[in-house]
Amino acid sequence: MNIRNCLPSDIDQVRQFVSQCKPLGLHTAYTYWILFTYFSTTCFVMEETGQIIGFVSGVRSNEDIFFIWQLGVKHEYRSQGYSSLLLEKVVTAASSLGCKKIQFSIEPDNEKSLKASTSFARKHQLSIKRIDNVYYVDSLSGKQENEVLFEMSPA
Repeated sequence: MNIRNCLPSDIDQVRQFVSQCKPLGLHTAYTYWILFTYFSTTCFVMEETGQIIGFVSGVRSNEDIFFIWQLGVKHEYRSQGYSSLLLEKVVTAASSLGCKKIQFSIEPDNEKSLKASTSFARKHQLSIKRIDNVYYVDSLSGKQENEVLFEMSPA
């Protein structure tokens, strides 16, 4: 198993991975190109035998806040601590940028992601708190989005 920074050449494979890794939302190839070109130090793939089995991406949102954009682990590799390894990698990258707070959102019914995030925070002596509810309607697609926004920071 290998974790490395994303490259623009990974776009197609990452999009294929995300499309099969529900509930992650699939974004345009251009979105991933921006992430992997301008934020490559905070985007990572986890590979095993040349195949992507995990992915995490994030961006610095201001001086001390880092936002985790997406995190996913292939279904058959879940519950083996891989999400924690990806979180460690991205949190270390955020810390090197001077970020003290990590924010991320989770769909309200995604209890496994919340449990994994809470376990990670406890293991790394971070506090985790719910800070907002993100709700909006996309009138172009008719989709409603509802996510809970969390923040991890030193305890």
